[in-house]
Amino acid sequence: MSRIIVYTGPMFSSKTAFLLAEYERSQIAERKTVAFKPAIDGRFGTDIIKSRNAVQIEAICISNLSEIEAYNAQDYFIDEFQFLKGDIQIIQNMAGRGKNFYISGLDMTAEGKPFAIMQELLCIADEVEKRKAICVDCKNSNATHSYFLGKKDKDVLVGDKEYIPLCRECWARRMYLKNTTDEI
Repeated sequence: MSRIIVYTGPMFSSKTAFLLAEYERSQIAERKTVAFKPAIDGRFGTDIIKSRNAVQIEAICISNLSEIEAYNAQDYFIDEFQFLKGDIQIIQNMAGRGKNFYISGLDMTAEGKPFAIMQELLCIADEVEKRKAICVDCKNSNATHSYFLGKKDKDVLVGDKEYIPLCRECWARRMYLKNTTDEI
């Protein structure tokens, strides 16, 4: 039975670590696997998916979902899905043909809006695990938002150092201050 499983949540919530744990399970089960990452994300190298706990695997860089159709596997792993373009129906159709998908990505932008193609993915997923991080401000373990430190000059910025995880209340407070006083 095929599945589409999504690990989502804010920055620093171990989404990639969970994705890589499933990849390892698939490898142990001797299943045919293939891993993808967006070409735009070069933080850990061009052909590597790496978690913050230093686990890493080789991956194929893509920009559009249509590129995955060229690969024949049982289990497909995709990291940082929010940066990809394309028709979500590709995943829906491949899953309908018995392919499994394990996908991680941010569900919201730093501004609290649905993040591009992720909103469509969440609708077709069989399972969604909403991960949480530790809030940098209040140390609450329910950080569900990513916050951008500073001013953004474009919608999509790939990076780690500029973002922090915040709980809803701390995020709302910082957004209010940023929007009313131009302070960070």
